[in-house]
Amino acid sequence: MEITKIKINNFRKLKDNVEFEFKKDILIVGKNNTGKTSISEIFYKFLSPNSKFGIEDFNYKTINKSKLNIIPKKFNSKLSPEEILDIENLFPEITLELEMEISKDTNLYKIREMIYELKNNDNLILVCKFKVENAIKVIEDFKNYIEKLKKESDEKLEKESNNISIDFYNYIKRNLNEYYKCFYYTTKKGCSYKNYVSSTFIQSIFNIGIISAQRNVDDTSDQNTQTISNAIWNYYQRITCDKNDISKEDKFSDSISNIKLELDGSYNDLFKGLVERLESVALNNEVGQKIDIISEFKVEELLKKNSKFRYSLEGLSLPESYNGLGYSNILYMFIQLVTYYYDIDNKNAIFNILFIEEPESHLHPQMQSVFMEKLYMMFNDEVDVYKVITSHSSYILQKQDLDNIRYFLCKNNNIYVKSLDKFLNHEEYIGFKEFLKKYFMVSTCDLFFADKAILIEGTVERMLMPLFIEKLCTDENPHKDLIKQHISTIEVGGAYAHIFNNLLKFLEIKTLIITDIDSVDENGKKCRCDISDEGDDISNWKIRTSNGTIKDWYGKKNEKLYIKEIVSKSSKKYRIKNIEDNENFLMLSTQLPLNDETYWGRTFEEQFIIENSEILIEKLKDGIRYKEIESLYLSINKVKDEDGNKLNATSISKVELEKYAHEIVSKIDKTNFAFDLLVLENWNTPSYIEEGLNWLSM
Repeated sequence: MEITKIKINNFRKLKDNVEFEFKKDILIVGKNNTGKTSISEIFYKFLSPNSKFGIEDFNYKTINKSKLNIIPKKFNSKLSPEEILDIENLFPEITLELEMEISKDTNLYKIREMIYELKNNDNLILVCKFKVENAIKVIEDFKNYIEKLKKESDEKLEKESNNISIDFYNYIKRNLNEYYKCFYYTTKKGCSYKNYVSSTFIQSIFNIGIISAQRNVDDTSDQNTQTISNAIWNYYQRITCDKNDISKEDKFSDSISNIKLELDGSYNDLFKGLVERLESVALNNEVGQKIDIISEFKVEELLKKNSKFRYSLEGLSLPESYNGLGYSNILYMFIQLVTYYYDIDNKNAIFNILFIEEPESHLHPQMQSVFMEKLYMMFNDEVDVYKVITSHSSYILQKQDLDNIRYFLCKNNNIYVKSLDKFLNHEEYIGFKEFLKKYFMVSTCDLFFADKAILIEGTVERMLMPLFIEKLCTDENPHKDLIKQHISTIEVGGAYAHIFNNLLKFLEIKTLIITDIDSVDENGKKCRCDISDEGDDISNWKIRTSNGTIKDWYGKKNEKLYIKEIVSKSSKKYRIKNIEDNENFLMLSTQLPLNDETYWGRTFEEQFIIENSEILIEKLKDGIRYKEIESLYLSINKVKDEDGNKLNATSISKVELEKYAHEIVSKIDKTNFAFDLLVLENWNTPSYIEEGLNWLSM
């Protein structure tokens, strides 16, 4: 028997039919504040004993004061059953639905309360609802409460009239768990029948474990909480409280008796004078009456306060804070895993569901990988447990099957969940899954945790992108907030760039594509991006692009795409694409003429030189400061002009630098050029990149 799908309504940020496929292994990813932690919380509140909902668990849109305060005004004693039902529907509800598949080998006796038919039991839906138990009683109690206030003095009534205590919203808030209850029933798709099941039974078949992100481990020497020691004590309680054969007192009786005898003897000597004085003064001299001061122990308190986790190192006994946050964190999580592992055997539940929130906290990448490996060793295929992990770590992601990723997306004030396997298993992207898995292994990718994304094809752009963004985000720029957002910069090859585009569309992440125009001649050889001799007759066009991303963008993946045609479609309406109702979702940014030029750069390096020629000339002419751009200096001296004369870096003119930018870049070491720009000051970001970043920031 397996859970195959879950659906959530009206729980915190998860408002309208938030649903996704459930599996034995799930990795939940997404930007911050998209409701990922709410998944474990709603499971715990519905399916664990002694858990309670609070007013803050309702989605804020359904529990606001204006909606609740109007309910009592709609009530009167002559309401029809239909009108009463309408009033009940005004009270918000929280719902968790679990779709289940029942296999032939399922022991139906164990789920007997859930089954209500003798046939068609391959699938069931367990519905858990937190809702008002009796809407009319709530309203009547509230009205009686108001009447009680009115019976008091006019002065007090006037005082209370402005008090929140007579506000229906606050009345519900204060008395939520008196009027609201959890209800459980099973049903089937297309069936209106509700087979109500007791909460005791439902909670008995679920074993919910949560390792919270807020673990409070510490590495300070004055730590009071002793988190690891407390976790060990919790483990001890679990393994002893369910065993009736030997009590805790019996296990420790010999040790405690010996300690008690020694302490009682010490107390007799220590308090002898006090006891004699009290007996002579305070007692009534009754026959045989005496005072004794003895030792008395509560085993649980004794063990809890005196069981401490220690490290041993060359004869020294060191406290748990000795090894720092990372080591303490991973130890704490493993103790909780072992404790939950014990619960699986002990509780004998049908569904064991373990939630682990942000295991990467305080762990460096290698320890994250080790944790994931050990987790799957402990809970292997032989242990029937659902493992649901939430994470912001690309290293945790690397250890997961990509089909298990559930991406949480906030759109139009609601949360949507996208299962990555729906994209990866699409027939159009056969083979992309293996590529993506390997790509994530060799490249730290934070795509699934980003606010926005930038796709680039070159190492130089990747190195310089933080500087581009920093230069853009000045106080004078209205788009300065871009630097505060989580931008994922992804270096992709031309062969897979268009598939990354489709992945980003699937994830609905606003994306800027920065790529080179890569001009080539009619023979496919790299050439200047110079269209001065092209004319208007398409039959005379020779210079085209070899860039696969640009060709795919304009729908000419397997055709020739001429530079003149790209220029004719260079306006933003051609370079920006939308997705469904999401406007301005994807933008292509490449080198283009700024002022109707017929010659411009074919690559980033060329365009940078052309747009920064004045700044670079000043550096080159300075006999000392030229070393700030030594890579450019050396490459210029390797280039010959049209007459066969070598260019001179210290005397080159602005016109020559722009004219021979293509030839100069062909001789340049691009990586060294990027490093030079890292230390160079007061240069300008190429216009096509600045335009794209301004668009991305909106």
